[in-house]
Amino acid sequence: MVMRKKLGGIIGLCVADALMRILPLAFYLCSSYGANFTGNDEAYKIIHNVSSLTHAHQRSHIACGVYLAIAASLFDAPDLKSGGYVVDTLEAALWCLLNTDSYESCVLKAVNLGEDTDTVAAVAGGLAGIYYGYEAIPQKWTNQIARLDYIKELCEM
Repeated sequence: MVMRKKLGGIIGLCVADALMRILPLAFYLCSSYGANFTGNDEAYKIIHNVSSLTHAHQRSHIACGVYLAIAASLFDAPDLKSGGYVVDTLEAALWCLLNTDSYESCVLKAVNLGEDTDTVAAVAGGLAGIYYGYEAIPQKWTNQIARLDYIKELCEM
């Protein structure tokens, strides 16, 4: 492993090799535990064991777990939960961002999931705003913001 020698220390132990090899495990976990395996401790033990075949550092385990949770949410989008639970909110917001092609469609998809719509839309909209930029936010939406000129002034300071 040339990279491990070059990087050394903690960073050398946390290269992305395990992450690039772990995706097929999502199919096994979904077939064994369902697409919402994220609440199953045994599924995460499996992820950590597979990750440890090449990279046993905790950061690698966490990255692999997050990656497979996102992958699983893409397999089974109709089972998305968009209630107030933090993991469900993050999963739903990421799903909306990854399954749309504009700021507006991302936020509308988040709202249309139902349940805790303002929270999911705020999280999805924040990510979409960073990704697509301020200019992508529909002007008819920004025109509704109270004291918009004052806010723009503050941003320019």
